[in-house]
Amino acid sequence: MRKITKQSGFTLIELMIVVVIVGIVAGIGVMSLGANDGAKSRQTAKQVQGLLQSAYDQASFKQQVVLVYPDESSEPVTLRSLVWNNAWNKNEHLNDLPLAEGFQYRWEMPESSQASFPIPTKGWLFWPSGETTAGSLIWQAEVGKFKQESILSWTAAMKFDFYGAQD
Repeated sequence: MRKITKQSGFTLIELMIVVVIVGIVAGIGVMSLGANDGAKSRQTAKQVQGLLQSAYDQASFKQQVVLVYPDESSEPVTLRSLVWNNAWNKNEHLNDLPLAEGFQYRWEMPESSQASFPIPTKGWLFWPSGETTAGSLIWQAEVGKFKQESILSWTAAMKFDFYGAQD
C-alpha cells in the first residue's frame, strides 16, 4: 500500500500576492521619503534666504562689511558669518546656520569678489552701501536611483530664486 504524504508550502498565487503587497509598501515608503526631502529643501532655502537677508540688513544698518561663508569642516555643513572691524571677527549678531543633513552641498560665488577685499575665506560679502556678492547654493538629495536637486540663487540686488522641490 502506498503512503500518501501531504506537501506543505506556498502556492504561486500566495507568493505573487505577497510580492505585490511588499512592492506597494516599498513604493509608499519611497514616496514619503521624497516628500520629506522636498519639505527639507524648501525649509533650507527659507533659512538660507533669511540668513543672507539678515546679513544684508546688518551691513546696511550698522555700516559694516559682513561675510557669510560655508564652513565645510563642521558636521553638518554650516553657514557662518564674520564682520569687519579693522579685522575679521565672529559676527555676534547673526547665528550660525547648520544646513539640513542628508544633502550634498555646493556653492557658487564669483572669483572677482575675492580680489576686491582681503577676506580670510571664500564667501559672500555684504557691503554698507547695499552691494552684495551674487551667488547660489545648490544641494542634492538621492532617493533611490533618483537625484533631486534644489538651487537657491540671488543677485547683487538680493533678488532670490528657488528651483527645486515644490511638492
